[in-house]
Amino acid sequence: MQGTTGDPVEQVAYLLQQLSQGPLALSEQALSEQDLLGLGLVVSDRQVSLPGAVELLDAAAIQQALTEPAKAWLQQLHLFPAIGSTNTWMMEALAQQSLPQPGLAGLVALAECQLAGRGRRGRAWRSPLGSNLALSMGFSLSLPVAELGGLSLVVGMAAVDALDPDGRLGLQLKWPNDVLLEGRKLAGILVEVAHRKGVSEVCVGIGVNWQIPAEVRQLIDQPVAQVSEFAPGLGRNAGAGLLISRLVEFVQAFAKRGFGVMRPHYDNIHAYQGLSCRVIGPQSAIDGTVLGVSDGGELRLQTAEGEQIFSSGEVSLRKQ
Repeated sequence: MQGTTGDPVEQVAYLLQQLSQGPLALSEQALSEQDLLGLGLVVSDRQVSLPGAVELLDAAAIQQALTEPAKAWLQQLHLFPAIGSTNTWMMEALAQQSLPQPGLAGLVALAECQLAGRGRRGRAWRSPLGSNLALSMGFSLSLPVAELGGLSLVVGMAAVDALDPDGRLGLQLKWPNDVLLEGRKLAGILVEVAHRKGVSEVCVGIGVNWQIPAEVRQLIDQPVAQVSEFAPGLGRNAGAGLLISRLVEFVQAFAKRGFGVMRPHYDNIHAYQGLSCRVIGPQSAIDGTVLGVSDGGELRLQTAEGEQIFSSGEVSLRKQ
């Protein structure tokens, strides 16, 4: 693709820049038609164009939608037209010491299009142009790693509070990191941690399905939900402001009080609470009934051998 290197992210960013000026001929594109559709672009009459209904991200609109505490917390807001992964960018910037401040506190990254989004345990997360909210936020917490076990659960609770504040929709959480609508995946969470001089540098990543094109939904290997189903008037910028604000509120509360005081509410909105489930580990699978979660965020499972505890890093949970 003329004007770019061979880097896929730069190629897509350059393509989006060109498309902002108008449609392009399909025959002149280095990417295949399927790849272009997978990016959320429109292919019609041998031309490629941007989808007309997409609300592009706007830094001023996002900041306007923040609560006052979130505005005070925010230090840097980065918007990328295309990126591999916002989480990867944030963790690499920390490791390379390329940030203005030494830690991640107050750092936010969002992308219009994410090419290598990651879910838990290396799973891919599709994030086509303007169809998803790919958000990463940085926190510097004076907590040891042993006390961070419930953090991904807290992030899920914050997302539910932002998108379903009155509980009308009945959004639920699947331990440890999925937000569900009627059993379909609405959002996924990935929390990554690095340590620096006694401080836990935490990157909180969340991907929310906003309005996914039918062509992209067909490529996803599980039932998915999207915000446009229940809040068609909520734009991505206002939604980003809501999510950032609630995440700041919930993570700061977690840092002060721990997960234990939040645990009963988590159990109340856990989709698998009290159900017969299978916990799948690297070497074996164990059946039982979900009792809830512990004060450390581990899953409590009643099995034939008694209660067993599982941490999120080692297992997956499935309904039987």
